[in-house]
Formats: sequence, structure tokens, C-alpha cells
Amino acid sequence: KHPDKFFLALQDHHNPIRYRNIWIRELPERGVFAASRKQITVPDTLLNRYVGTYGSNGKPQFYVSKKFGQLYFVPNFATAFPLDAESLTRFFTSKLAADIVFDFDKNGNVTGLTEYMGGGKKVTDRKSTRLNSSHTDISRMPSSA
Repeated sequence: KHPDKFFLALQDHHNPIRYRNIWIRELPERGVFAASRKQITVPDTLLNRYVGTYGSNGKPQFYVSKKFGQLYFVPNFATAFPLDAESLTRFFTSKLAADIVFDFDKNGNVTGLTEYMGGGKKVTDRKSTRLNSSHTDISRMPSSA
């Protein structure tokens, strides 16, 4: 077990380098984050509407996929993180200590998502309702899924 707080080490890899504007902030324990959240069951038909590609400035940034009734958040071709529903539009992933809120237009169509993580907020538009096989590959899902 390591101490509650420890020092920060920055690497230079034997090259001249300067660091500036380094911010250190405390994050909640991941287990505490998930345990304190109320989870609900969202109808499968609604989960299907969330699947797609989301991004801004013409570039995809996030993917939302679904496998075996579970919604997954996939940032930038990275590992897929399971999403748990707190409401019909607000989801969270304890693996990243992040919240995902889906945005709708007045007709009820999904128009984008907003990601809240580490005190930051990233708003993205929905780019596509389709994913290619690399975004839904079950081998990229966490082993705990």
C-alpha cells in the first residue's frame, strides 16, 4: 500500500525540457464514485438511439457502442468503458470517474453528448449513427464487462 499522498515526479528522458502550468487536483476514489451513484435500467430501444460517433470541429472524438445490452463509452479508439445510467439521459463510468449526458433536439433526436470529467466539460455533436467493427470489437471491452 502506498501513502495517501505522495510526491510528483516529472521525467525529462535526459533531454532539456521545461514544465509550466502544472495543476494537481484531487480525484474521488473510483469505488466511492460508483458506489454513491444511483443506477436505473434504461429501455434497450433508448440505448440503441445513443449508439454512434460524436465529435467536434469535423473530427470524431467519442464513440458510443452497445454489446449485450450494455452501453460503452469509447474515447478516441481507446478501451471501451461501460456506462451505467443515472437517468434516461445521464450516464457515468466509474472506470474514468466521468459523466456522459446525451443531448436532444425538440423532436427527441439525439444531437450530441456532453462529457464531464475532472472538472472539465466537453460538448460534442453527433456525427453518425453507425460504427465500424473496430468501435464495437468485444476484445476492446474491459475484462470486467
